[in-house]
Amino acid sequence: MGLENPLWGGAKIRDVLVELGYQQLDVGTIRNYMKKRSKDPSGTWKAFSRNHMNVVWGMDFCVVRSVGFKGLYVFVVLDHVIVWNASHLENLLTEYVE
Repeated sequence: MGLENPLWGGAKIRDVLVELGYQQLDVGTIRNYMKKRSKDPSGTWKAFSRNHMNVVWGMDFCVVRSVGFKGLYVFVVLDHVIVWNASHLENLLTEYVE
């Protein structure tokens, strides 16, 4: 039962066994026979971000005040796959100036 429902603990398995008509069991006894999990079945945020970095975008919408206190609406989209360095920025700025 523990292998089929990896998120269930000993108390939940005991409750289900009691509902099925088995005698009252101690939670510690059930935990002793449960297979130990090596890690969290849901994974980690680090693994998630590493596996989905090529399809994840960061977006933000904000209001920036100008010198005259006029509201400027800014929508920013960031692609996390591109790694910027000085040469990328130099090429971008030279293309923008020309």
